[in-house]
Amino acid sequence: MGDTVNKSPVLSVARKVNPIRLIPLVQLISVWAVYYAVVHARQAADAISGNPQWFPVLTRSLNFGMLWCSALQAAAGLPVPVLAVAGRGRSCWAVAFVALVITIANHCIWGMLQGVSLISGKLLGIFNVLTAVIIVGVFDMSALVVLFLGEHKEIYGSGDPLNPTSST
Repeated sequence: MGDTVNKSPVLSVARKVNPIRLIPLVQLISVWAVYYAVVHARQAADAISGNPQWFPVLTRSLNFGMLWCSALQAAAGLPVPVLAVAGRGRSCWAVAFVALVITIANHCIWGMLQGVSLISGKLLGIFNVLTAVIIVGVFDMSALVVLFLGEHKEIYGSGDPLNPTSST
């Protein structure tokens, strides 16, 4: 059954007429990176201009680190759509990987800052921050896994999405 479906002239014409567009994972990751670069840069700039209540040296240094990391994150995320349009698959994937790694580092700094701000010990605040940190961390790690597992077909051309076992 599988061999007849793979060699079907109807499916081969359908593949040529209506090519399947893969999900633009690289572009979605770059949008994720640039969005959070702006969000974290604004948070860090607001916190730097304010007067931190707890551990002023630690919070200021973490805020400056988050600000610089946001600049690197935006610089890594912005060229991805340009590279995708230019047809540079491997370069686009590599830049998206760098943007995602910087995003993960920036989220780690954000999580540390949230942990420092919870010294007051209110239970609802601790639960909300832990939930947000876990959700963001799971999304970052799943995006990293999807980037590794899902982009090889788009970059290296290792197969047809309708028939992943055939070699083209």
